[in-house]
Amino acid sequence: MGKTRSFVKRSKYVFVRDGNSLSHRTKRSGSKRSYRLRTMKRFNYILAATLFICAQLTVADVFAQESDTEPEYSRWGISLFGGYTFPETDDGLQIFSSSFNVVTESSWNFGGGLHYDVTPLWTVEGGYRYNTITGVGFETVIHTASFKNRLNLDRLFRRSSLSEYFNPYVFLGFEQDFFTVDAEDDEFSRNESSVVGGFGAAFKITNRLDIFGQYDFKVASNRLDNANQGFPYDQIGMVTGGVRINFGRSGSGPLRRAPATRSLSDAEYIDYRTKARAFEETEREVTGQQEQIIALETGLAELEQNHQEQINRLDERVNDLETRVALLEEKVDTLETAHVAEREPEMPDTVPAGHYVQVFASTGGVSAAMVRDRFQEMLPDEDVFIISRGQYYEVLIGGFDAFVDAQRIHEMAVEEFSDAFVITFPRPLSLEEQYEGTEIRHDM
Repeated sequence: MGKTRSFVKRSKYVFVRDGNSLSHRTKRSGSKRSYRLRTMKRFNYILAATLFICAQLTVADVFAQESDTEPEYSRWGISLFGGYTFPETDDGLQIFSSSFNVVTESSWNFGGGLHYDVTPLWTVEGGYRYNTITGVGFETVIHTASFKNRLNLDRLFRRSSLSEYFNPYVFLGFEQDFFTVDAEDDEFSRNESSVVGGFGAAFKITNRLDIFGQYDFKVASNRLDNANQGFPYDQIGMVTGGVRINFGRSGSGPLRRAPATRSLSDAEYIDYRTKARAFEETEREVTGQQEQIIALETGLAELEQNHQEQINRLDERVNDLETRVALLEEKVDTLETAHVAEREPEMPDTVPAGHYVQVFASTGGVSAAMVRDRFQEMLPDEDVFIISRGQYYEVLIGGFDAFVDAQRIHEMAVEEFSDAFVITFPRPLSLEEQYEGTEIRHDM
């Protein structure tokens, strides 16, 4: 019984061909018709004002951006959305609801779009939306192609950090509805134009992703509800939400978040000029300091060059002295050879394996014998002897079974010859040919 009473209550708004229902509708139609006509006029005024404001602010933005070097921003993006379509409840005039000739049920809508930022202020978007309208005795399926102009209002508070994440906006545009009405006694398809407007807000998640919510107010064909009587149009109210995905290079944000340009007042301009003059003065001081730094660096480079030239001259003198010392040593060897009978120093045929301290090496056997005799006097308890390695005569002290014993003698030897070092026999195989004639004895 409950369902029957509901049907009877709503039927007087659905079956408008019934005389009683029509007369009842006629009594209510005057206020709605007047309201809708006023709404249509407001839409026309708002559309004209919006287009005028967009044109003026767009020209200002374009000229401002052409004069400066702007960072790179992305312009293109896509949006996906879904939402709720308000019903006609016949509870009187509902500003944010839907208004039809008959009572309807609530429904869902969804769609997507492609948007382009013409300027930071103005964004255009083309898209598609699927929607249904269901009333007693009919159902309408609507496929809508839309074109909207969106005015981004975050520029009104661009100096606040909130504008980096929050963008309220209003929009106005045109739509083409391709709809099919399926009634109990009839079915037809049409396509008609409509006007849509509304407001919303978007929130930045990343440079690539925004989320948004908005209210759409649509003035559409009067045939959507299968009742074309008394009213110039059908009114549809929708609340939708979704995401916007911005294209572009990594790290670049959408153009609509570009910093806003603004004019300066006289006081701000005077303050700007004062700070600009102070900046120019500071820049001149910095330039002077840079010139001083360059002069100091140039002087330092010249000093380094002079010092390098002096060092080069000293190196040349050292090399000359080393050459002269070598010549003197050669002459000393020659004189020693002339005054002292040259004799081959005694050298053992075999050398026991172990550690030795090499204190001297020379191509002259006389000088090697002198060094040997000198160390033999210093170390009477140690064996000091000469061996041959190629063209050199090497003076060795030892041998020692323990390396620490050889190290102890080495500490004494470096006081006489700083280049003395510890050597171990047998030598590596790569040096075997150089010690030809000297046998290494291994104690069994």
